[in-house]
Amino acid sequence: MLNLLRFFLLLTLLSVYTSGLRGNHWQQNLVEDQAVQVTIPGDSLLISGRYEQVPVRDILQDLSQKYNFSLYLQADRLLQKEVSIAFEEEPLELALDRLLSDTPLGFMRYRSYLVVIAPRERLEQFYTPAYYQTLARRSAPASEAETEEETPLTFEIGEAASISPSGQGQLNGTVTDADNGEPIIGATVYFPELELGTSTDIDGSFALQLPIGQHELTLSYLGYASLTAPITVFNDGELDFILNKVGIDLEEVVVEAEAADANVSSAEIGVARLTTEQIRKLPSFMGEVDVLNSLLQEPGVSSVGEGAGGFNVRGGNVDQNLVLMDEQFMFNPTHALGFFSAFNPDLVNSVELYKGYMPAQYGGRLSSVLDVEMRDGDPYNFRMRGGIGMVATRITAEGPVIKDKSSFIAGFRTTYSDWVLGLINVPEVQRSSATFYDTNLRYTHRFNENNQIILSGYSTRDNTIFNDEFGFEYSTNGGQISYKKILTPKTISTFSVTASQYEAIGRELRDSVTSAQLTTRYQYLKVKEILSYNPDKDLSVQGGFSGIFYRVAPGDRAPFGDLSTVVPIELEEEQALESALFVQSDWTLSPLLALSGGLRLVRYQALGPGSYFNYEDPEAPTEGTITGETAVSGVETIAEYYSLEPRLGMRYSLNAISSVKVGYSRTAQFINQLANLISPTPVSIWQLSNQYISPQRAHSFSLGYFRNFQRNAWETSLEGYYRYIDELTDFKDFAELTANPGIETELLYGIGQAYGLEASIRKKKGILTGWINYTFSRTLQQVEGVNDGEWYPAHFDKPHNLTITTNWQPSGRITMALNFNYSTGRPITAPVGRSTAAGKFPVLEYSGRNQVRIPDYHRLDFAFTMDGNYKKNQRFKTSWTLAVNNIYGRRNPYSVFFRPSGGRLPETTRLAVLGTTFVSLTLNFDFK
Repeated sequence: MLNLLRFFLLLTLLSVYTSGLRGNHWQQNLVEDQAVQVTIPGDSLLISGRYEQVPVRDILQDLSQKYNFSLYLQADRLLQKEVSIAFEEEPLELALDRLLSDTPLGFMRYRSYLVVIAPRERLEQFYTPAYYQTLARRSAPASEAETEEETPLTFEIGEAASISPSGQGQLNGTVTDADNGEPIIGATVYFPELELGTSTDIDGSFALQLPIGQHELTLSYLGYASLTAPITVFNDGELDFILNKVGIDLEEVVVEAEAADANVSSAEIGVARLTTEQIRKLPSFMGEVDVLNSLLQEPGVSSVGEGAGGFNVRGGNVDQNLVLMDEQFMFNPTHALGFFSAFNPDLVNSVELYKGYMPAQYGGRLSSVLDVEMRDGDPYNFRMRGGIGMVATRITAEGPVIKDKSSFIAGFRTTYSDWVLGLINVPEVQRSSATFYDTNLRYTHRFNENNQIILSGYSTRDNTIFNDEFGFEYSTNGGQISYKKILTPKTISTFSVTASQYEAIGRELRDSVTSAQLTTRYQYLKVKEILSYNPDKDLSVQGGFSGIFYRVAPGDRAPFGDLSTVVPIELEEEQALESALFVQSDWTLSPLLALSGGLRLVRYQALGPGSYFNYEDPEAPTEGTITGETAVSGVETIAEYYSLEPRLGMRYSLNAISSVKVGYSRTAQFINQLANLISPTPVSIWQLSNQYISPQRAHSFSLGYFRNFQRNAWETSLEGYYRYIDELTDFKDFAELTANPGIETELLYGIGQAYGLEASIRKKKGILTGWINYTFSRTLQQVEGVNDGEWYPAHFDKPHNLTITTNWQPSGRITMALNFNYSTGRPITAPVGRSTAAGKFPVLEYSGRNQVRIPDYHRLDFAFTMDGNYKKNQRFKTSWTLAVNNIYGRRNPYSVFFRPSGGRLPETTRLAVLGTTFVSLTLNFDFK
């Protein structure tokens, strides 16, 4: 503040003192006690004089008076040195050079009438000619300004009345889409003359330090009109830019942009990113775009079959994937027998799947993290979009609440797919039903440039019936508050509170003495803080903490129907607290080497109140060794586990187009889904770790080679992975997992390993794009008491998986896509012979666990999309999507069952969920 007062006082004095002199009459204290500014009345000046042991300051004052130029001195400390010097008709520049030669001061001349005296290092680093040109232009009176050469209209950064004395200014800004106000991620902000630039982050924001003066900005992003404009920097300031699309007006903006060579240059390994544009071009079931089904086209991602809930990543079980909607994690991320995901594609902003190396902020699962970020509403214009199809309808509305400050976005989906199940040539499926709805609501309010709050809610309900025998009702309700604050231009704080409840009810519908209803319920409250610091483009640091409080009702069983004699069982609720501290850093050490590393420390506590059984051997609990029961009355720790989880990723560039990467993650999982079926059902139990059930833990290793061709038009990669599970949970044969108060007696423990090789070729540019992804993988387990202690494959082990996808876009209105999938059949346990007991009773002999495979899976799908128009100013836009699923009607087996056959070997029965060809038509619309 003192410097600012001095500055304005100096300007006032000089404007009075030099009013009769030449127009460029300004002086400013550049650095406190370290600067002198001299105004010279002519284009050239020769000086004379002789001085004996006179302070440098006095010599300058004498020259200013003798030759009638103004002088403002404040750098007394630097100019007290006494010198003897003589000048004889000597140019001012040579005289000053000799006068200041033994001091730390230097000078710089701007045009012919101004010389600035300041410390040499400051002149060299900050006070460029553009600095003084800007300062002179700002201070020049109107009469002189008219004589200056006209300059084009420029953007101005900071206040012209307060030029930064540091010689630099901070430019902060955002880049958004002109159509919908969405941030553009990865836009290039570049100043060619300075060879200085950056790219926008996930919020479309950027920050750059620029020297004072006028510079030319170039702003560009693929698919948008580039912007070039002069910018005059006076001080710190902000500028927001809006870019217009060019060429094809895409249905959706890219959800996460990245550098064209990001697959080669980043330190991340085993990361898949999808855009809504990519997802919409893929053939989808009955024309309904779906996030999870699109992920199945990625290498290393598979499922046990059509209609199965969840997905498997690099040999992990479905419950070993952390599925996030913003910060809300999903216990059941699917709808309607697994044909739809929980994510409305019209509301999705970004999709990231971490298959190998996991950043330290994520934890609690062994295999992968699927992070789906939902987008904000348009803060400038109202907009509606949606689709009407043969099995589902969706609609989304968004717009400003307070223009340019707050916005909303709301989405609704529902299905009416029962008629489709009637077309499937399987009686059990024809007698089935599957309906759902889900809703999203999100409100974003920006208090100012540095503070923003987001309120979001999600609600869904499903009702599924299979073969009129059993049915499920399940729902998820959750909400989140997120507060984002920019503490400094390089430091951002993001704090969130999330609460959610998942409830599922399973019923046996046929009225019999065994008919029952099972209810499970899971609640959690999550608090998370992330502090991000980005000192420069080569280094970023994240740190923070999270806490999750679980409350689980693992299963209540009650009789269902008039004939039922089932004994009611109501299990006690369980509670636990999972707390974590984490730190993460991404550092580009050189063009050759980049590192990404982190550390996560987790403390898990199983909490009371509640009760538990005591066993003769707590290390090996069995039903017949119960010795009593212990009751815990208060909220006290029953069991406690710690997990130290290092994470490391590294990229070494072989050249500009190829690199080698490695990755390592240590992970632990404290809540596991217990299901001894082909695929978990909605009521499958999520079991908290306790004193008898340890958390599962794993080491994951990755190694990959990445290479691009033809200026990043082609991407290729070859990745190998290995995961070792040192604490694996499996089940006894015929284990009873529902409503069992001693469920620990049904579990077995061992080790597991998953390894594989993923090869990918992608064409990203041109009329014809697509990819070929192949995965070889094995998932093996070794559990005492199973398969005679020998290794055996997991039930989702599928060694070979191939996907081929092509997209042909001959014009801006037409897109055609073909998608082919092939995979090895999954393993099952099957009867392989028969014998007799006691000489007369037939007994079936079974293979070892999962030693027989069902037939291989393969399917071909097609999609044709035609836009009604692509005029930029058209307010109402439509497109039609024709989808043909399972073109050649393959009856891919979901499972194989064995029916008794009069004492002989059982008859084999194949169950195919999609055993015929499906044709669908969907109308998509967009109104703004």
